[in-house]
Amino acid sequence: MVELLVKFEKSMGFGLALVLFAELFLFIWIDHKQWRTWYTPFNFLAIPYALVLLVTLLSAGHFGLVDFYYPSLLPWIVGLPLFLLPSVVLRRCLPKKAVSAERTDPSPSLLPKLASVISFICFFFLLVKLFLLIRDSDAVFGSEAFGFYFAGKSWSGHLAVLGMAIIVLLVPFLELPWKQYGREKVWGVIIWLVLGGWMFFLFVNQIKAWIILPVLAGCIVRGFQGRLKLRIGWVVGGFAGCVAVFFLSYLLIYYSGNTLFPEETTLIGQIRAIAGLFLHYVTSGTMGLSIDMQQGILEQPDLNYILTPFYNIWYACTGQPLVSGYNPEFVYSGINYTNVRTMFGTLYVFTNPFVFALLVLLGSVICYAIFLLAGKRWLWAKALYAWVCTVLFMAWFDTYTQLLTTYELPVYLVLLCLLVSLAERYKFAAMKVL
Repeated sequence: MVELLVKFEKSMGFGLALVLFAELFLFIWIDHKQWRTWYTPFNFLAIPYALVLLVTLLSAGHFGLVDFYYPSLLPWIVGLPLFLLPSVVLRRCLPKKAVSAERTDPSPSLLPKLASVISFICFFFLLVKLFLLIRDSDAVFGSEAFGFYFAGKSWSGHLAVLGMAIIVLLVPFLELPWKQYGREKVWGVIIWLVLGGWMFFLFVNQIKAWIILPVLAGCIVRGFQGRLKLRIGWVVGGFAGCVAVFFLSYLLIYYSGNTLFPEETTLIGQIRAIAGLFLHYVTSGTMGLSIDMQQGILEQPDLNYILTPFYNIWYACTGQPLVSGYNPEFVYSGINYTNVRTMFGTLYVFTNPFVFALLVLLGSVICYAIFLLAGKRWLWAKALYAWVCTVLFMAWFDTYTQLLTTYELPVYLVLLCLLVSLAERYKFAAMKVL
């Protein structure tokens, strides 16, 4: 009897997986057909999640991971059609030629110059803080503790977010220096130096997502402008770059003397342990939701963990203690502990069904409204939409709506583009000379 129940549960689980993958392929096809581009919010949400889920299902029960609990697919089975619904409605309500998804627009000539000048000013202050921390701090350079002291809070943390916004805006201007001439070549080299400087400071900060996501957003801007074609080689290269950032980040911790895996005393052992941790990170959202739902859902409904910045603004104005947006409930995946639940999973465990549906629909409307705005000839709109795409891209990991950076970075994007527009309009002489 027990064996029959186990077989029945497995067959039901496989059935749920088939339903979800059928939804994914059908909805991706629908969204691509109606908008005639792959650069849609639904595709940035669904395609990375489909790949991560496939890795999770193939790895669960192996390499140290626990078995997968298939009913945890239900929040995504329900959430995907809800997210697609506003897309279908908007497409039906708009004329066929209302959106030109991949238009090439003339880039503001002053943007790289203004962003570079601002960057070098920021570099001065960040270098001063870096040297002071190296001299006075007990934390070792390259460790996570040092990164927190460097840019985890205070003014330097906000400068790091500004640097992320600058990366998003400068990546579309990247050109190979040997293909440029004269003053253009000089500025081409300067742009590479500025991006390298910001990547260095973000690397010191030791938050891997904040290193990868701005570059990804900048590449999306290039693609949305028609300057970067989707090719398998680019996708594989981008994935390899993300893996390299992950490994280099932890190897930096190792060489700083703060050994993350004390049981591994050799470099090869550390690399092997980092590989296991990489698998844990890739599957932490899907496995976190799986284990959480299998244990009966450890969290209680609380919007504080979804819209944290908005609650904290109100709490700060009313003199109440600020709250953290990080899930306090950790579950063990078999490799390490995780407190992330994927985007729909986090919405599911911290809300009731009505609020879940409302937030998914509202979020989809906002995403597609920005998508339509990005079809105009405005670089700031494309950059804003690219950032939205990166947040959706990380839905396989968790929702990023509880993080202040998610909202702070778009503000810097718009302000920088506004400064460029004002400089262009009023013929700012100093920038013209540059």
